[in-house]
Amino acid sequence: MKIRTLPFLRLGTLALLLVSQAVLAGDGLLMATDTTWKRLRVYDPETRMVVYDLSVAGPWARDACDGHPGLCYPMGLNYVVHDSVDYVDLVIGWMDPWAGDPMESFPSSVMRFRLGYPPRAVWTLKYLDWRQIPDWTDQCDQAPDEPYGNLEKDDCGLQFVHSFRTVEDYPEDLEVGLIIADPSHSRILKVSLDYRGGNQIGTVEWVIDEKDPDWPETGFPNGIQYLEEPDGRYLLVTYYDVSDAYNDGGAAILFHQTLTGWDKAWQFPDPSLAERAYLNAPHMALVLEDPGTRDRYLFYAHGRGLTNGWDTSTVTDRGGTVGVAALGPSLSIPPVYLGEAAENLEDPGSVMLYPRDMELLPDGSLIVTDAACETLCPDPGMHHWLEPFYRGLQPSTKLGYFSGDHAEQELINVTGPQVRGDYDCGFGVMFEAQWVPLDQAGTFLRQAAASPKASCSGIGPRSKAPGRGIRATPVR
Repeated sequence: MKIRTLPFLRLGTLALLLVSQAVLAGDGLLMATDTTWKRLRVYDPETRMVVYDLSVAGPWARDACDGHPGLCYPMGLNYVVHDSVDYVDLVIGWMDPWAGDPMESFPSSVMRFRLGYPPRAVWTLKYLDWRQIPDWTDQCDQAPDEPYGNLEKDDCGLQFVHSFRTVEDYPEDLEVGLIIADPSHSRILKVSLDYRGGNQIGTVEWVIDEKDPDWPETGFPNGIQYLEEPDGRYLLVTYYDVSDAYNDGGAAILFHQTLTGWDKAWQFPDPSLAERAYLNAPHMALVLEDPGTRDRYLFYAHGRGLTNGWDTSTVTDRGGTVGVAALGPSLSIPPVYLGEAAENLEDPGSVMLYPRDMELLPDGSLIVTDAACETLCPDPGMHHWLEPFYRGLQPSTKLGYFSGDHAEQELINVTGPQVRGDYDCGFGVMFEAQWVPLDQAGTFLRQAAASPKASCSGIGPRSKAPGRGIRATPVR
């Protein structure tokens, strides 16, 4: 039984005591980045109430926007709590209409904000110092006496960043370490930032890019996950092949750290299976553990998994799935394909349109972030809450790669009681989401959850989609 608390009373210590001792409505909060409306939104999917919004068009994000807040947008996120204080790390990019090269027209930064009214910027990673890696001029033409690579030079900064992971965090020392997917430059970077005195220059510690034999030559990395295992460190990378032949085709690659760098453990789907053994618009491949059985799986958002082919020129041919493959006792063992969840497969008008991310909850259910499409979306972004469809699945005789006839995809129709709910909370094109259990949230979010600011249902019906006719940031 869930008990709704009284609205938050501004009574200092007494109010904090009420919030901490009461059982708040819902078990957790969902936060998601919205590139259309340029904000991070936090809401309670059970009560369908908006808890908090953080706009990246506000003055607190000015360090990332170069004086053009109206052109800023958020992408990847990482929520963290230190000493009961809520923070969020965000990729913030801005669309540079003056850049000559389209691949150099989306400069990106990573910022940490302390949540509140107003939010407060804690640190900003904007510039890169390449001098600590061997042959750094192969990456950026940075002079030995320059403190960082000039952003006006090709390849010296971050461009069109989608995903990152905060892997080291020492707030008492004002230091943070990040692994960042830099898609426009087809590389992965490990960057450390000492943000004392407001420093915004990060030191590049290592790079994985096309000079590595295991890196896809035309890889456009849009998702990463860092994993520490008993047998070492792993990096799971989701990427697109951006060559003209494959459009949005891509895969997931698992790298294993060695004494000399990062070696490929496997690629999914297995590239030896076919000439084009690709997924169609893959996003956010993740290794996740079933809380109930402790079994581990490879989940991935198959953004265009239900479409009729590789042509991305129309928004009418949409529809995606959430794929799942079983993992063995060691991550180095290639995954075994099980199948793909397609919501309401018999009704093309209500399928997941463009899945980009998923969150596995403590009860084993899955919340899928559905962006609706890549750019010009006639529908709003939504979240789909699915029951644990993956439990009990057996290895498929199919191979898991995409083709227009779906001959090698094991499609699992998830419908009726297998769908806990579909949630539209005023979103446009979403990119990434994160589930925050209330018992693990900081003081500010717990207070905000006790006195939500608005109802999702009062924001506007699906027929009046917030993204209709609005060209969002062209995320891939």
